Amino acid sequence: MPAVGDRGAVSPAVPQHIRVNAVAPHALSPGLKWWTEHNPEEAAEFVATITLGRIGDCADDIGRAVAFLVRPDTGYLTGATIPLDGGQARWS
Repeated sequence: MPAVGDRGAVSPAVPQHIRVNAVAPHALSPGLKWWTEHNPEEAAEFVATITLGRIGDCADDIGRAVAFLVRPDTGYLTGATIPLDGGQARWS
């Protein structure tokens, strides 16, 4: 399957008025929670790389952003990958 930024993923959906977007979430999963609990020093260093200073919440941070993306008034947004990483990508 083509990547979202690739015109091949978006173009076939256009005639059906289907928008194609993706989120690149970075949120607390069960595995990440376990890791942070068992590696507090490394976890603190990791969180320090996140601009907002915390790991995202699946419902509050990721879910709300996805709900925004599917709203009718965002109908002009397509072919985008939205990083939901609390600003961590700035370190890359």
